[in-house]
Amino acid sequence: FTPSRPPRQKIMLKPARLIVTTEPDKVFQATFELTGQMVTLGRATDNNISLPLSIISRYHAVFSRVNSASQEPTYKIIQRKSINPLLFKGKEVQEKELENGDIIEIGKRGYADYIVKLTYRAPEYGLE
Repeated sequence: FTPSRPPRQKIMLKPARLIVTTEPDKVFQATFELTGQMVTLGRATDNNISLPLSIISRYHAVFSRVNSASQEPTYKIIQRKSINPLLFKGKEVQEKELENGDIIEIGKRGYADYIVKLTYRAPEYGLE
């Protein structure tokens, strides 16, 4: 007879993250954790993620938490009123549900001195 163990619980090891870099030079590089229902991104200091980059509008985008098809929470990025559009695979998007590894660019290659790359990393889970 072996004692039964309670089922192992799935626990979050790392929350969703946003890796921000600039190209062609990686002058700016930072990682931000995405937590909560809504995370704001922009140049203004009252954003949850404040980026001191001229290509970023004061209130550029919002990350809104959603439940994906797999039932794992993820984020959707939503464009606010900003001059430079959000680009996913070279196409402008007003909003995009993010999947692990998705890269959103701000600024058009060839037009701006640099572009900003937002790389999404999904939460990482393990068993307790």
